[in-house]
Amino acid sequence: MRVVRTETTLLHNSRLSVIDRDEDSFNPAFHFHPELELVLIKEGSGRRIIGNRVDRFENGDMVFIGANLPHIWLNDDTTSERRARSTTVQLPERNI
Repeated sequence: MRVVRTETTLLHNSRLSVIDRDEDSFNPAFHFHPELELVLIKEGSGRRIIGNRVDRFENGDMVFIGANLPHIWLNDDTTSERRARSTTVQLPERNI
């Protein structure tokens, strides 16, 4: 799987960014970025890959992802009855 570096939406000198997602499925790009992330899964299930670890995810899961660590969420089902909802908090590593 190819890993893609992504640019985040943090504003210059911003302490953090909060992103609410409500989509048919999670973004299928295996990606990384310099920001730390705290991700809460509100709705959806499937597999997540963080670094070289593969785990199941479901409603209510929360994970903290380190800077520049590749990650992806892959939904089990992308029908209209099953959504992908999450809240992600991104913050620059320099704030820690």
